[in-house]
Amino acid sequence: MVAVFDWLRNRRAKPPDPLSGAPPRRRLKTFSAASGYVFQYFYEGRRACANGLEYIFSFSADGKSWNHASVILDEGVLPPDLRANQRYAVAKMSLFRAFDEHDGPQAALLEIRPAAADVVAILEELDLADGSGSPPPPVQ
Repeated sequence: MVAVFDWLRNRRAKPPDPLSGAPPRRRLKTFSAASGYVFQYFYEGRRACANGLEYIFSFSADGKSWNHASVILDEGVLPPDLRANQRYAVAKMSLFRAFDEHDGPQAALLEIRPAAADVVAILEELDLADGSGSPPPPVQ
């Protein structure tokens, strides 16, 4: 019988790594989605995952019920010279796009994985298309 308990104890999944990078004080922010809903959200932090980084957000559309959204940025879809604040910007914009694209707050936004094309579009929207953070070259 003891062997069964040892087996079950060893089969438990390893807990995820702790989150880092969140501000010392949680700040409630709002986003008005194209769907007409106004979402409130907190940035909870980030952690390394199997293929890149995972950014965790808590969000609510009614201020009462809260859910967690996980934005996973795979290393394969990010430019290699992207700084930490730029990666966070891509994650946050990916969350906003998910808010815009879902019909309502009941839609499951548990895991958001932007594709390479989405990341490129976000970087262009933020004028970071080359990933360096420097301003785009002047138009001649």
